Amino acid sequence: MSSISAPYHCDLPPTEWQTGDSFVDSFSDQLSISDLDENWFKVGELANIFAQKIQGIYPASVSLETTASVVINELLENVVKYGLAGTYSNLEFKCFTSYFELFLTNTCSHEQAETFQFYLERLSGNLQAKSLSRLFEEKITLSSMVSSSKSELGMLMILKDYGSKLKIDLVPNSDGSTSVALKLQIKAG
Repeated sequence: MSSISAPYHCDLPPTEWQTGDSFVDSFSDQLSISDLDENWFKVGELANIFAQKIQGIYPASVSLETTASVVINELLENVVKYGLAGTYSNLEFKCFTSYFELFLTNTCSHEQAETFQFYLERLSGNLQAKSLSRLFEEKITLSSMVSSSKSELGMLMILKDYGSKLKIDLVPNSDGSTSVALKLQIKAG
């Protein structure tokens, strides 16, 4: 497994990001990892609230609420599962005419970061050889045969089902923790 001793960057899939659209609106929030961990039901509620805010920015003809809710819920669940207790996660949403972006930062242990980096390197390598649909099918088959609490389906689902693009940066901190910065882009419509 790789070791996080220097900043690590990953683009999934490795394609061009959409740019040049008109900026529409933005909003942000800061979430306590400990509070969410103690009140797990809040993750889904917050995902729905953020999704409703995003949907409210776009015309009724652009249906984003369900997509946004599912994707935000998946990302927030991972923040709670892997984030360090006592830390905060910052979220910022930027809405453009034909896409929206989510910026999420949090802090995790060095060990969690190493595991995440290993997963990202494996996923990135597999995407070079296989389609997202094929990888997803293989993961579902493997998950049904092996008993594990980590199916690794969430990130694949976000990429495959919603045509998302992800940029992830892992930066080691001097206290032994690692800062995680994620940028997600999803088409609006």
